[in-house]
Amino acid sequence: MKIIDSMKILIILATGAIITFPIDNSVKSDCFSQGHSILQKISTYHGPGPKQGWVLNDSNIEVGGWYCKPILNDEVGE
Repeated sequence: MKIIDSMKILIILATGAIITFPIDNSVKSDCFSQGHSILQKISTYHGPGPKQGWVLNDSNIEVGGWYCKPILNDEVGE
């Protein structure tokens, strides 16, 4: 039986690139809290207006969003 040990946070950029981050143990362990915490560390919100959104710090690349990938106990260490 596979058990979820942890999860990775995957941040999607407007360029199509996907960046992965490990869980931050200082933040609540649900997907939204983890993703939002990373988003706030790596980007700045610009808005309101037609060009509103989260943009990576020191660039003009928008963050498209994030999702969480569960890490099953037999995947740990890969």
